[in-house]
Amino acid sequence: MGLPCRRWRPFPAAAVLLLLLHVPAAASDRGLDLAGPSPLSDEALGTYHALIVGINAYQEWNPLQTAVKDAAVLRDILVKRYGFNEENVVLRTDHEATRLRILQDLRSMASSLGDSDNLLVYFAGHGQLDDLTGDGYWIPVEGKLKNPGTWISHGTLKGILGSEKVRAKNVVVVVDSCYSGTLLRGGPSLLKMDERSYEDKLAEAASRRSRQVITSGGLEPVTDGGRDGHSLFAFYLLRALRENDRKVVDLENLFHTRVWEPVTSIGDQRPNVGRLKSPMDEDGQFVLKNQSLIGGAETSSLRQEAPARKRLEEELARLEAERSRLEQERKVLEAKKKLEAERLALEREKQRLALETERKRLELEKVRTKEGAAREAKDVQAAPLPQPRDPDPGKITVAALPWHFNYRCQWTNRIDTDYTHLLVLEELLEFKDFRMTHSCYPSENTDHEIQRVRLDPGDAERLWVKKGFFSEPELDVQAAAELGRELGVDSVFMTQVRNSMDCKASFRLFLVDTATGEVMTEKELSSGYRSYAQVLERVVQRLLRRRLAADRE
Repeated sequence: MGLPCRRWRPFPAAAVLLLLLHVPAAASDRGLDLAGPSPLSDEALGTYHALIVGINAYQEWNPLQTAVKDAAVLRDILVKRYGFNEENVVLRTDHEATRLRILQDLRSMASSLGDSDNLLVYFAGHGQLDDLTGDGYWIPVEGKLKNPGTWISHGTLKGILGSEKVRAKNVVVVVDSCYSGTLLRGGPSLLKMDERSYEDKLAEAASRRSRQVITSGGLEPVTDGGRDGHSLFAFYLLRALRENDRKVVDLENLFHTRVWEPVTSIGDQRPNVGRLKSPMDEDGQFVLKNQSLIGGAETSSLRQEAPARKRLEEELARLEAERSRLEQERKVLEAKKKLEAERLALEREKQRLALETERKRLELEKVRTKEGAAREAKDVQAAPLPQPRDPDPGKITVAALPWHFNYRCQWTNRIDTDYTHLLVLEELLEFKDFRMTHSCYPSENTDHEIQRVRLDPGDAERLWVKKGFFSEPELDVQAAAELGRELGVDSVFMTQVRNSMDCKASFRLFLVDTATGEVMTEKELSSGYRSYAQVLERVVQRLLRRRLAADRE
């Protein structure tokens, strides 16, 4: 389908208007005298209609920044300066600019116009080329990325606007999007504005039918950014319409005198003007009358623009001040977050040092115990040596299989598996009826040998099963019991810990009887990091007591 483009846009209707209205100041004294009957009178020029479309918020395509503003400003200029009645101008932006709505508007307006009416169509949005057919497209707001059937083809636009049943006198399509040049057929029929007969020729051209196209580029992408929140093409088109100093002007001249050169020299695009291939085109011209210059003075609507502009400038200043305030608040918040991260790192280091100190104390105590036993054996050399026997007869053997830790806090390593395993192991050592014989985690602080278990990824994954995409994994009790039986242990100890976004620990403990497949568990508990060890130890003690009671029944 070709690479997607920022904007596929035939020259905006606004661009066409800009070309016609943006004429050198020296030519203002050559305007028509409208005091008497004239072929360029309001009655002769007819009624003006417009369909203006601008889309920023696409559902699937990349969003644009300027299209909606370009369309809205063009609508205001046409109404305030060029005599378009507001009820004859249809503006469709964003969610209103669907494929069905645009085509309905276009067909309805085109079929209802009379022989003296004029229609201006403006589109600002994404455009695309079909690699298979070579046809160009407008992309409506809901258009799919790779489905031309959801787009509006240039062929459809030509079929509607070039139809012999569309009786409108003059039709111009202005497109500001990528690959808009495929709408063009033939070049312009430019009238020279420096000739004294320009207005006579303009009157004659305005009386003939026309089907014209003005595009912001040819068969290439065009830029979305430009100046003052407008695309490059729309900026110069709208400026030409505002600064036009002729009472009447044709769009092709406005385009060539005020838009083509700056857009071509500044941007990497070549705007064009041409004709639709239609028997209804008689090489006429779409002519605009600058109502703001009729009588040599601005109309009341233009005089009202000054206070509106002042209010807009005040609002922009207020928004800028608000932006600066929010930026300062953001910096303060980032500084607070950084300090909090440093504080938590210090607490973690303190906890690590405390654990290291405790580990060394336990190792020293173990050494001292062994030395004392050696001294006692030396004192009773005459006594017979004890016969070897099972060091832990009748104890309930336990295996610690892979546990599930789900961290949602950025300080995820404050509570880890090794720390939790150490706490559980210490509690098992306190209960003389239990002995941990197998574990998936390293254990150095015990006199008893613990066999390290290393499971295949498949065995580890089947212990914790997710029933839904957003659900928490749940322990498969039967899988845990089966693995425990394979290891030859009586019970399997499982732990599930997760950190919440407020950095608190929530956990559940499971003690599975491998012979019966029954599981003992405690309801989910929650604690802060400082109380984690105490809460965990109490829960382990309760589970072990319950297991002993069940074993003795």
